[in-house]
Amino acid sequence: MLQKGATAAVEEIELETARDLVKDGFTSVISHEVTAKVVSAVLHTEVVFNRVNVTLKAGDVLVAVIPSFRAEIAREFTEEEVCAAPLRCFLIKVA
Repeated sequence: MLQKGATAAVEEIELETARDLVKDGFTSVISHEVTAKVVSAVLHTEVVFNRVNVTLKAGDVLVAVIPSFRAEIAREFTEEEVCAAPLRCFLIKVA
């Protein structure tokens, strides 16, 4: 969620760029434990499961690593499903 009045610019980035952006620390907001494990492996850094509500405000920067698949019904995915999914990375800057 964006804070009222805030805007966000989104750009797709390479996985290596995402790795560089998180190497000096970050707060995880990944709300799915299996996804946190998989993202940890691809980013080469620990990403903890952290189910929280987020409101982005001006000055915030978010790196999103998103598995590119959908299930026909809402459910939790297995580790194998998440590992097999292609990933897309995005840089989101809030103003």
